[in-house]
Amino acid sequence: MSSESYYKQIVEGLNKDILGVKEKYPEMKSNCYPQELAKMFEKYIEVYGHAYCMDLGSERKKISKLLYKFLNDLKY
Repeated sequence: MSSESYYKQIVEGLNKDILGVKEKYPEMKSNCYPQELAKMFEKYIEVYGHAYCMDLGSERKKISKLLYKFLNDLKY
């Protein structure tokens, strides 16, 4: 499997997940975010984050949880 096809596959998966979350959680329009958003952040960082530390799954999870917490803190 070439890296180009892998990249295309994870981008398509990310886009599918984004559409699914928007449909499943319409309350996000009011800045109420579901816990599953942290997993989507992780995938988004995997696809678009080109930093060396983002190659480690544990680092992506830490960053995604921080982003999720930040978004929830913004609503208060």
